[in-house]
Amino acid sequence: MSLNKCNAVAYWLKMYKHQVPYAILLSILSPITIILNLSLIVSFIATRQVTQNASNILIFAISVVDLATGSVAMPLTAKVLLHLNEDDTCANSRVLIIFSSCGQASMILTAFLALDRYLHMNPNIQNHPPRIKKILKPPNIYYVLAIVFISTNALSFTLAFQLNQQLTSSISSASTILLSIQLIFTSFLYTRGYLRIRTFADNNPVYNEPMGSTPDYVRKLYKTVLVIVVLALIQHVPYCVAAIMAALHNNPEELSSHPVFTYFFDFASLSAYAGSFTNCMAILHFNIRAKNWILQIIGLRKMPQQERQG
Repeated sequence: MSLNKCNAVAYWLKMYKHQVPYAILLSILSPITIILNLSLIVSFIATRQVTQNASNILIFAISVVDLATGSVAMPLTAKVLLHLNEDDTCANSRVLIIFSSCGQASMILTAFLALDRYLHMNPNIQNHPPRIKKILKPPNIYYVLAIVFISTNALSFTLAFQLNQQLTSSISSASTILLSIQLIFTSFLYTRGYLRIRTFADNNPVYNEPMGSTPDYVRKLYKTVLVIVVLALIQHVPYCVAAIMAALHNNPEELSSHPVFTYFFDFASLSAYAGSFTNCMAILHFNIRAKNWILQIIGLRKMPQQERQG
């Protein structure tokens, strides 16, 4: 089947000018993503951290959608790029559009994760908690997850079977831009909250330490979420820029003929996929309970318990 009959799939596939090396890289990243996320999921279940609090529920959900990206989207993208003229290209490409909901859900859940931690970084404990804080607590958090998954999947299914290429491209680009704005706002909000609680602890004599050093718990405070948010922002913004450039250009073939854009587009696409395993690496780095469980299973030395996640 001709790519020109594949909806907006043809528009995006023509952007990739280095199909073979791009496919090879995705084929390498796919098993790494699967192993890391499976390890995190199993370790969270084994150490009974999944339902410990709203943040852990969100982290677990992010790992599940990242696992789906690594096990389906990455290898299928590699297959499509290596066999663009096969009869099943259109069907596989539509599956890719459907599974793009995983990337969208991952970024939205990351924003909710940062918001949840931000709401807990309030030095004035006498203030009444905002209503949204109640929404992000169990069991309400499960309804939030359901709404995120239903909405992102509904959008992806619509785009996969939309016949109007221009409309599909416009919706995809708008969605990418909105997610980027969300990440920028979330990063600003979380950084503001982190600096606020850090200043409070530094100026509070209860937490003073010798030589004016920052309290250890503040140094480790919510670093997992901070790293995840920053990584999401860094990794997604290049793809947003590429999507805007593609949306503003009426002829993808002409745009993809520019060498600078082709390399930038490949980099931006890989950067967007990178979040599927860097999220997991950040979580495992700071979550000592999960890390120790994995080290015990593979027979390596455990990390000291005093290095627990802040």
